[in-house]
Amino acid sequence: MKIINFLKKPAFVVFTIVTLILLSSNFNFSPYSWISLIVLALGDYFWINGIIDLRENFSILPKTRKLITGGIYKKIRHPIYLGQILAAFSWFILIRSLFLLIFVVGITIVLLIRSKDEEKLLIKRFGKKYIKYTKNTWF
Repeated sequence: MKIINFLKKPAFVVFTIVTLILLSSNFNFSPYSWISLIVLALGDYFWINGIIDLRENFSILPKTRKLITGGIYKKIRHPIYLGQILAAFSWFILIRSLFLLIFVVGITIVLLIRSKDEEKLLIKRFGKKYIKYTKNTWF
């Protein structure tokens, strides 16, 4: 039921449709194409839901205005980064090139470093409250 409600969010639907159109040039109904599509849909789900749940707290540069622990943030600390990693990985699954593998590894490393930097800021700002939150969430 929650998935059905989420599909009603226009940002998710538009983003997924645009990405599917871009993927369609390489989509050939092979198992790789279907797996790529599933991974992409998961990535889109985390990415867009993370942005929506942040609302006005979303920013390109890390800021510690408010500790968000509801919505998707109830289970995952960095859903936007997770979504970006999954979306990039979906392209690698579909095209399977060395360049894309290097890109996915690179973007994953950058996002992991960025997530650690953000967590340092959040610990500095929210202290024990954030540390407790991290014990009940993944990535």
